[in-house]
Amino acid sequence: MKQKQTKKTVSKVNQQVNQKSSQRRPKDNSTKYLCLFVVVIAFTLAFALLINKQNGNSDMYDIEGKGFNVKPEAGKVIVARDMGAIYPKYFVAYVDLDEFSIYVYNYYETSSQYELEYNRLIDDIVDYNAKEKMIRYLFGRGYSTYDELLANLSSITNCNNLRIY
Repeated sequence: MKQKQTKKTVSKVNQQVNQKSSQRRPKDNSTKYLCLFVVVIAFTLAFALLINKQNGNSDMYDIEGKGFNVKPEAGKVIVARDMGAIYPKYFVAYVDLDEFSIYVYNYYETSSQYELEYNRLIDDIVDYNAKEKMIRYLFGRGYSTYDELLANLSSITNCNNLRIY
C-alpha cells in the first residue's frame, strides 16, 4: 500500500512540477522564425547576386539592351560593337557567299545628338527610329568570305577597339 501511495504522491509532485515549469516559461518560437527569416533572405540575396554576375559576364548582355536585336549567326552575320564610341555603336556585317554588306547602328543618348547625326547622315540612312534614337546606315559593301571579313573587320571599319560577338 505504501508503494501505491508513494507512486501517487510522486506522480502528483511530477504533475505539479510540470505545471509550474510550463507556467514559468511560455514557449517562445520567435527566435526560430527570426532565424528562418534571416536564412531565407540570405539565400535569396545570394541567388540574386549569382544571376546578376552571370548576366554581366555574358557576351550577349551588351547587345540585348537599347532595342538592338540583331543576333550573330556563324557564316552569315557578324555583330561587333565599337567600344571606343561615346554612344552605343554596332557594326553588323551580312555575308552572302562572297559578298558582304556592313551596316552601322547608332543609338544616341539625347535628342539633340540624334537630330544632328540624322541631318549629317540623311543621304546614307537606311533605317531610323526616332523613339529609340537609333539610326542605321550602310557603311560599305565588298567581296570577301565570312572568315576573311571576321579577321579583317577592325581594319575595314577603322576601329581598333571592336568587340565581336
